[in-house]
Amino acid sequence: MLCLRQIQLIAVSSFSTFCPVTMALWWFLVLVGFFLLGRGVTNSLVGHNFTTSCNHLTLLGGQAGGTEVSMQRERGEGKECDNFSDVDFHEAFIGTNLYVRLLLYTRANLDCGLELPHHNFTKVPLFHVTRPTTFVIHGYRPTGAPPIWINHITRLLAEQADMNVLVVDWNRGAANLNYFTAVANTRRTATNITAFIRRMTDEGACLDSIHLIGVSLGAHVAGFIGAMLGGQVGRITGLDPAGPMFAGVPPEERLDPTDAQFVDVLHTDMNSFGLQGANGHIDFYANGGLDQPGCPKTIFSGKSYFVCDHQRSVFLYLCSLNRTCRLTAFPCSTYTDFINGQCSRCEAFKPASCPVLGFSSRIRLEPVEGQTVETRTDESLLLDHSRAAIQKDELHRGHGYVESVPAMGVSYPSLPQRQKRNRDKDRP
Repeated sequence: MLCLRQIQLIAVSSFSTFCPVTMALWWFLVLVGFFLLGRGVTNSLVGHNFTTSCNHLTLLGGQAGGTEVSMQRERGEGKECDNFSDVDFHEAFIGTNLYVRLLLYTRANLDCGLELPHHNFTKVPLFHVTRPTTFVIHGYRPTGAPPIWINHITRLLAEQADMNVLVVDWNRGAANLNYFTAVANTRRTATNITAFIRRMTDEGACLDSIHLIGVSLGAHVAGFIGAMLGGQVGRITGLDPAGPMFAGVPPEERLDPTDAQFVDVLHTDMNSFGLQGANGHIDFYANGGLDQPGCPKTIFSGKSYFVCDHQRSVFLYLCSLNRTCRLTAFPCSTYTDFINGQCSRCEAFKPASCPVLGFSSRIRLEPVEGQTVETRTDESLLLDHSRAAIQKDELHRGHGYVESVPAMGVSYPSLPQRQKRNRDKDRP
């Protein structure tokens, strides 16, 4: 059984370009749509007849209403849990001032967040500064509602390893009618978290063990943090980095590969909210990084039309956190070859292995003596979880879900490009 049999992902090798004026007009219409539709656009699980079937994760969303996920944590051992900020819609409409909170989750408090102080955090028993730490950074919150995926990702991350999971709650600052204000707040948020990480290192934390996961605008927040720390953090994962206000800007003004030792990016909405092109050491393009199967195609479909494609990146990443869902990408010339089972070798990536989507993704960045890798940045690769169980590429709809073949485009710099980047970093 395919882990992601409900998701169709098609590989592409080129991407269209968008006029900045057109993008600005599109963004204005989207903002109007957000506020006309109200908080429901982010309170209900975004997606049109979409589900993932990983053993430890089931996410269902309907076109009209969907399944709402409560962000209220239950009390644990007599102590009230700290919740993600829920900003009133009218307050979000007026605009919020930036206030950054850190919510801690560990294996000892999977279902009960604990607000971590920015100072004196060593006195918090659950926070072990020498453990690996993963920061989860959300994006623009136009209605002020909490992200519906927060309680999923914190639990699934904690299951991967004995780590600190820190949710960066900058909802007060991201909840604004004025998108440009939220964009400006990304750098201020990054400055805040960078100072916290520096205090962590003063107490014995290692930058190598820090992982920043950023969604939309949060991906650029992660990039700014990484840049402020000299690109020494272990990893940054960008989930469909925001495109508006970041398209065409210099690398230092957005997420880019120099921001961490390893930067992996998943694209799902490059023709709307997402940023076009490669932004990491490795970039995955779900369904070409454009329109996602199962998402509404017209505004008449309702609220999910605005954000379904964009948030698909989060749901794909959530499924990758299930250890039974190893999503390996294999080099393939055509989709037909993939269907015929002719694309299961990884020689093109030696000495590294084939790329893996999600938390388990790794890539060797240092060249190895006597080894040569010639990987084109436009080479198409296809994801396969279980070739023996692959179906044809028809999109099957029924019983409230989408069912199809998983395949995904992947690109990353060739070995000569990586060698040049390493030489540039070694220069004084």
